Amino acid sequence: MALFFRSAEVDDVHQLNDLTGRSALHWGYEPEFLEWEPQSITVTAASILEDQMMVAELDGVAIGYYGLRGTPDDLSLDKLFVEPTHIGTGVGKELWNHAMATCRCLGATGISFYSDPNAAGFYRAMGATWIREVETSRPGWNLQVFSYRLSPESPE
Repeated sequence: MALFFRSAEVDDVHQLNDLTGRSALHWGYEPEFLEWEPQSITVTAASILEDQMMVAELDGVAIGYYGLRGTPDDLSLDKLFVEPTHIGTGVGKELWNHAMATCRCLGATGISFYSDPNAAGFYRAMGATWIREVETSRPGWNLQVFSYRLSPESPE
């Protein structure tokens, strides 16, 4: 599968938010989940303009994206979502690898990020280190905190 990566554009806001919703609901969340703390998962024009947000396309169709936020000294993975029909096909790994290569190009030596509990296994498989769990206002749903050390010679 040959993915094409491109920078997100402001016109992508609705498409990326729809993809985010489909991806989140894939894990069994009810639609109301998307309305709980929407600022955490919503893509905005400002986030596209201010953050490093990349879209992965297959045959001209967006099937995933990620966002990096901050400066090289304090960079975080803000979002990484995959179209449900492509979950488990390697798209997530390609997004991760591209994101880590982008982090290196930006001069980062490591990143930290919060994760949905359902994605924790994926990030562990990618080599990220689990740090702790953070309680949220949603009963039974806690954020997972990870870090990842970048080494210049690591192939992605």
